[in-house]
Amino acid sequence: MAYKNKESTFKIERYKDGAYCIFALPIEREGRLYIVELLKKVTADDFFSDLSFNLALPLNTTTTTLTELANTDELTKVYNRRYFETQLAKEIMYSSFYETNLAIMIIDIDHFKQINDLHGHLVGDEVLKQFVEVIQSVLRHDIDWMSRYGGEEFVVILKNVDFSHANKVAERIRQSVERHLFKIGDHVHRLTCSIGLSMCQAGNLKQTELLQQADQKLYEAKNNGRNRVVS
Repeated sequence: MAYKNKESTFKIERYKDGAYCIFALPIEREGRLYIVELLKKVTADDFFSDLSFNLALPLNTTTTTLTELANTDELTKVYNRRYFETQLAKEIMYSSFYETNLAIMIIDIDHFKQINDLHGHLVGDEVLKQFVEVIQSVLRHDIDWMSRYGGEEFVVILKNVDFSHANKVAERIRQSVERHLFKIGDHVHRLTCSIGLSMCQAGNLKQTELLQQADQKLYEAKNNGRNRVVS
């Protein structure tokens, strides 16, 4: 039913060891539709006190929450790589259809490994959260978006921008990170980042090509001394 109607649904079924509530959640990835099934045992007395699965809540509220969890990086609360890869393909198609420009940045925190080695991963996690907040303060709300790409790498998507504007935004991000005082334990430190920028004009690049270009630019930025934008 979830696959056929492309809508989230649920049912309760009884098995030998008790009753289960089964949520079926449709998720698109790389142009294909998948169904994720989430099972929750409902025979326990504390089930209905768990608000995240409370059947008294509207189903659309529950499924919206599940979708957000599936698409969100747990630590930084931005989109995760799964969402990024699916959404980027859609953005490129939109760029081609409407003949608009699309910019992608891959951003890496310089020498982040040293933070984890010197202060521990919990402090490193706090730095990542602050890093995301700095970047988001530069982006246009509800137009641009970002996701965690892996480790200390993040990607930013700028829609309907030309090359000059995309470069200015990338430079503002770099400067904002450089000026920000990151709280690391009881101290504050300055950090820098390296940025690789690639442009897709009217859908002229495939997803792999766009990512490869941005990744190559990032490599050049790090190879040439870090704390810079290469486009």
